[in-house]
Amino acid sequence: MRLLKRLIILSILLVFHSATAYSSEMVEIPAGSFIMGDHGSQTSPKRTINLDNFFIDRLEVTNAEFSTRFPSHTYPPGADQHPATFVTWNEAGEFCRADNKRLPTEAEWEKAARGPDGRAYPWGDKNLKKKPHPFFSEIGRAHV
Repeated sequence: MRLLKRLIILSILLVFHSATAYSSEMVEIPAGSFIMGDHGSQTSPKRTINLDNFFIDRLEVTNAEFSTRFPSHTYPPGADQHPATFVTWNEAGEFCRADNKRLPTEAEWEKAARGPDGRAYPWGDKNLKKKPHPFFSEIGRAHV
């Protein structure tokens, strides 16, 4: 479950269903089995899942792209090219459907993020000491 939460925070990725790619090139995730589940978690134990191949956007949907479909989507100045955040599941699904795509299933998302070697994070097995976007992750902000 912790892995899923981290992945959702990372971005919105879209799964291919037609020739239209909105935000980026698409990459193929090959068919086959992988180990799904959180390492050491009681709520989401590791298990082997087999999936057909699928395509997924290589990059996240940006704030600028998302706001073309949802003009009320707000974000900080200068964050046009940052990944869209504070998006509901329904909004993300609607965004996908407009491009003949869909949101990935939990298993598809996890397989794409873990990579072919089953790593814990998309970048490897070690948690980063600093998050990629300190402004959005609230690193350095005073918590009241």
